[in-house]
Amino acid sequence: MKRLVLTSLSVILCGLFLSTFDFRLSTVSAQIQQFTGGINVTLNPTNPTPNSNVEVTVQDYLIDTLSANITWIVNGKKVISGIGKNDVNLTAPPLGKVENVSVIISTPDGQTTQKDFVIKSGSVDMITESQGYAPPLYLGKPYFAFQDSVKIVAIPHLANASGKELDPSTLVYRWKQDSTVLQDQNGYGKQSVTITGNVIPRITHIYVTVSTRDGSETADGEVALTPASPSVAFYKDDPLYGVLYNSALGAATTFLDQEITILASPFSFTIPSLTKNDLQYSWNINGQDQPALGKNRSVTLRVQNTGVDASYPVQLNIQNNNQILQGISAGLSVMFKSTKNLSNAPQL
Repeated sequence: MKRLVLTSLSVILCGLFLSTFDFRLSTVSAQIQQFTGGINVTLNPTNPTPNSNVEVTVQDYLIDTLSANITWIVNGKKVISGIGKNDVNLTAPPLGKVENVSVIISTPDGQTTQKDFVIKSGSVDMITESQGYAPPLYLGKPYFAFQDSVKIVAIPHLANASGKELDPSTLVYRWKQDSTVLQDQNGYGKQSVTITGNVIPRITHIYVTVSTRDGSETADGEVALTPASPSVAFYKDDPLYGVLYNSALGAATTFLDQEITILASPFSFTIPSLTKNDLQYSWNINGQDQPALGKNRSVTLRVQNTGVDASYPVQLNIQNNNQILQGISAGLSVMFKSTKNLSNAPQL
């Protein structure tokens, strides 16, 4: 009876050993199979734009690709084949289309490995909106000034298999400023970011990667922001028509009036600095500083003797008290024409 028990126990243990051994064999076999496909394909750029050139490179960590014959097939047609031909230049497909690519690696000893993948395309337009000030009727837009805030809006162009562009509000946005990830501004539907220029004046690069939620469609965008010094323009403030924003005053301007009011309009200074009176205006008229006009955007000039021509050099320095890099100096020469020469004087 004891012999029978021992025999049964031996059978059970033997079965367990064989079962364990079989399990280990299947695990090793799975690992070996996993490493037979050691092909790595890289695209440059990673997310190409439609109809652009894309460089495709293949590497195999188990096979010497330098001595292997490598064949590239695109949409069922052989593009190129040759020994050590581990890279190829292809054209990215139009938006909504795909390029089906196969790379076949054949070694001198007869081993063959194949990798199939697809190349898609997409693009992102980047629109910048400076938060700086521009006067009414200005046809352009304020530029990005030192220490100014700027809003960047991404307009992605990604399409599904039918060629229909995807709704930008349903995509995922990953933003980066230079090498810093803007983690708090990343996320689903976050199509724009707002950044503020650094106190050190230098070019800032903004990157965005836009993708679908499942990552099947991806596109990249980039814009370089070059800050510049703000500027100032002078306008006539007419008592009847108001500020003539349609015509900036030149460096030398002649008037027939006995009195003229000139308005200084700061370009690209941060808007809060205007609304909160953070700008310091330092006027100098005819060589004399005017400290009483420190918060005034405008100055009124009068001529006493209308019988002779009179010229007044006007200089202005504007400084933002909160953003030390936002400052500008400009000037103009104002000439009052004598009433004796009215027929020859130009009218403003």
